[in-house]
Amino acid sequence: MNTDHTRTELRFSRDERLLAGVRGAVEHVANRHGLAADDRIDLAVASEQACRRAFLQLDGSCDSCTVVIDDFVDRVEVSVESPPSSGPGKPGVAVKAAFALPADDPEADIRTRVDRVDHDSSHGRARIVLTKYFHKNPAHP
Repeated sequence: MNTDHTRTELRFSRDERLLAGVRGAVEHVANRHGLAADDRIDLAVASEQACRRAFLQLDGSCDSCTVVIDDFVDRVEVSVESPPSSGPGKPGVAVKAAFALPADDPEADIRTRVDRVDHDSSHGRARIVLTKYFHKNPAHP
């Protein structure tokens, strides 16, 4: 397991094709630090789903999202930032509402794929932070 802290930041427009890059970056960082295969997949899928949610917040005034991948000795965190609105004419929607996942939404399983989900907003941006903690993996002592 690598113990060096790294930070990867991706900024991209609302283009679903770019989600493959987000998924690849998350999986790469998680693999490099020894996260188990199932946990890597769960974190990558949850990151994609959070990005799709962030796309819903984009409007003409701001058309980009930011994904930050931080790895620490005990965990990998993926932050997805977007403007805190739900589209044109609906500015200022609270951050939890902006990233709300209705129970009947197929993407509501973000919470089941990661160990922790945090929401916040500051400086005109909404942010969801997905955390996956390392569990003992025999392949990476």
